[in-house]
Amino acid sequence: MSKSTATNATSSHEDMGGTDSTGGGNGVNGKPLDFYIERDIENKPYYVDHILPLMKDIYPVFPRLAADFYHLTHQRDWYFVPIKLKEISRKILGTYGKTDQLALQDLNKIWIDSNQFDQMDENSQATLVIHEIVMGIRLMKYKNKQDHCLSKAALVMFEESSDKSYNDRKRMCRKYYPLPNIFQGDTKFDLNRDDYDLIRKIVALLDRANPDVEEVKELIESTNLRDYND
Repeated sequence: MSKSTATNATSSHEDMGGTDSTGGGNGVNGKPLDFYIERDIENKPYYVDHILPLMKDIYPVFPRLAADFYHLTHQRDWYFVPIKLKEISRKILGTYGKTDQLALQDLNKIWIDSNQFDQMDENSQATLVIHEIVMGIRLMKYKNKQDHCLSKAALVMFEESSDKSYNDRKRMCRKYYPLPNIFQGDTKFDLNRDDYDLIRKIVALLDRANPDVEEVKELIESTNLRDYND
């Protein structure tokens, strides 16, 4: 990437503000936070030129990984917000120098510093988004049965490329795995420097002209980065 970067996952309760006994609206630069949720990622140049071809390369070798890529792109809220993000400890990240905090992530959303993202070239933007997707794949370990079902439902987009079939499968997931509380089981997790080292290694293997998907598959299976026996 063109500049020093660091991305990290954060507990949605402790590090992203948590909740209290009141409700309210929040915004940045006079616009509500809702405004900053990107709903058109799949049409952005970094997605069309880099991530979509990557998913097509992944699918024949590792279908569930490709489905996770699609799932996390479409079933997480991606906030591109023009603010400086909280820095995370270098000890946790496993880095030895100061880095820019470009993104933060919890189990439901990804926050990206749009001031820095917009200055990056297309290749670097794609690398950052791939990193956040791989981070999200690691965090699938802490997600609920409905989310795992929704990820498997994304396979149809590679098999049939049918929005109707995909939507039908998503409805079935929500019917058979209802959530009494949307945040239940989706707030706490624990990652360490080994997780971040592994995630960066996987991103480096995927983010090249001829991605080594077989090596990535072996790494994921041997390290249990993500359990696909769901």
